Amino acid sequence: MRAIDPTAGRKRLSFPRVHARSAMCKPPFPAASPESPMHSRTRWTLALCALLSLCSLAAPAFAQERAYTEGPVTNVSSIKVVDGQFENYMAYLQKNWKGVMEEAKKAGYVLDYRVYSAQAHNPNEADLYLVVTYPNMAMLDDMAKKMDPIAEKVTKMNPRQADEASGKRTVMRTLLGDELLRELVLK
Repeated sequence: MRAIDPTAGRKRLSFPRVHARSAMCKPPFPAASPESPMHSRTRWTLALCALLSLCSLAAPAFAQERAYTEGPVTNVSSIKVVDGQFENYMAYLQKNWKGVMEEAKKAGYVLDYRVYSAQAHNPNEADLYLVVTYPNMAMLDDMAKKMDPIAEKVTKMNPRQADEASGKRTVMRTLLGDELLRELVLK
């Protein structure tokens, strides 16, 4: 028995041989020379696209003007006065703290200062707030160098003595903490 050849009687299809590398590397259109109008137009188009991209990124920065300006800075000290020591602590504030604040105000270091009382809702809340407002955040730089001579002049105590006296005031009050606030002035 003879084997049957399935390709017998069929014509073989042949395709022209194309070098694979040359077909992939050829551009679909002729290359433009640097002097041709097409090359010049392409460069202008790319330059225009780059410029528009930069403008679109920069536009939000110019358009985002803030609705406020940064104002003065306020330090709020939270104080818990020991029971029975309120009048003693207020006398200290009137004699020493107020004098130092007045001198600092004259020197331009402080814009304003205030003392506020509060109704504490539990034993861990402040019942007195010392509030000092400074012109700006930069005024707080080297504040000890600015305030030490003023405090020494008013209280007649050097910084070491003032620190020791502050420690003795713990029988009158507990400093719970400080908070720094910046005013945002709406335009």
